[in-house]
Parts: sequence; structure tokens; C-alpha cells
Amino acid sequence: MRRAAVLGVLLATALAGCKEPPPAPPKVEVAPVPTDPRAAADEAVRRGDWATAVTHYRDALQRHPDDLLLHFGLGSALSQLDRRDEAVEAFTWVVQRGEPSRPEVSTARQWLQQVNALTPATARQTPERAAARQSESAAPPVPPAGSGTISGSSSWPGVGGSARWMSLHLRVRGDEEATSSFRQRLNVPVGAPFHMPKLPPGRYRLSGESGGTNLWDLPITIEPGKTTSVDLSPSNSLIPVSGFPPKG
Repeated sequence: MRRAAVLGVLLATALAGCKEPPPAPPKVEVAPVPTDPRAAADEAVRRGDWATAVTHYRDALQRHPDDLLLHFGLGSALSQLDRRDEAVEAFTWVVQRGEPSRPEVSTARQWLQQVNALTPATARQTPERAAARQSESAAPPVPPAGSGTISGSSSWPGVGGSARWMSLHLRVRGDEEATSSFRQRLNVPVGAPFHMPKLPPGRYRLSGESGGTNLWDLPITIEPGKTTSVDLSPSNSLIPVSGFPPKG
């Protein structure tokens, strides 16, 4: 609409000559921006304002980190801006955690294939694996009294804060018979603090994945009524600093 309006002004100016001033440009009605970040992102997409859509999709994901449609919308907007690495991360999240039969998952997988970013770990996603992930997100058993908490933060050179933004998928799962039925998942930005409460005492494993790369897998012991502090950094990572973020 703006491009057509500008062209109309130029044409009118060229044809008006020196006798009369060019007519005033037509007024463009600007719709009010919705206060809900999801609605604001969708409105930005309708306008073709991809950079604004990215901002609003990320705001919405802060409230709903496991929303597949929001991750897909973010990946779509990033792909329109040629921000390949960030789009790969968003679409990889969709493929790894979505039901394979969903059109968003199929489209994300196809995009990753086209840019040669469909990693073996992503390509191995099957309906059975998706079903397993879905069962993990089901409500866990009610924890007994005296439950503990995992609290900590992550850090990585060149990622987080004012540097590159990347999402971190955290998962804690029981590592012995007494805790085997308890697990939690959480999505936070790399560099942000995290908090995983209501875990019965016992042994667990805490894993962290970002952009399809497994960064951490640590043993954790939860004590009754206590908070276990965890610092996720290159010093206890599975890979060296040179191996992440992936080059592209």
C-alpha cells in the first residue's frame, strides 16, 4: 500500500508541470497495534512487517514457550528476513517437537531440507518419538512433601544478553527407580535464569539442547526441601565453544 501511494505521488508530480502544485498524497490508515503479542505478530505478518513480527512472536513465546504455532510463525518471519541461523533454530524446534502429520511440521521440515539444515537428529523424528515427547509433557505424578527445586542459569560466549538470541530447551528426568516417573521441561533463552520446582528427592539428569545441539547432560541430586543450584557453562558442556552456535 505504501509503495503504491509513493508511486502515485511521483506520477502526479511528473504530470502536474509547473502550473499547479502536486496533489496531496493520499492518507494511509494505520490499524492500531493489538496489545496481545500473538495478535500483534499476526497483524505484522499481514502487513508484511517481518521484523516487527519477529519481536512480537518472541514476546509471545516468553508467555507460551511450548506453543508450536508461535515457533513456526517465528521461523517463517525470520526466513523472510534471511536470518538463516535463527530460522533454522525455530523450524528445528517445530520438527523435533511437533506431530509429524501437522502441516506446520511438514513445512518446517521441507524448509530445513531446502537450506541443507535438516540434521540427522532432526531427520530421525518419527511419530513414535513425537508421541514419546507428548507423553513427557503430560502432567507428572503429584510430588510428595519435602520436594526440592533446581535453580540456575546458563551462559555461552557470544549468545544471550545483547548478543545473539537462542532458545535453550531444558529437560530434567529421573535417574533411578524412585524418581523415574518424574520429569519436567522448560524453554528459556540462553543466558537467562531457570527454575524447576516440585521434584521429589533423588537422582536426576538435567539436559540442555539449543538449535538441535545437545549442550549439557548433568547428574543432579535433589535433597528434601532444598534448592540445588546449577551453573550451565562451557566448562561443563558436552561440546567445545567452537562447536556452538553451528556455523551456517
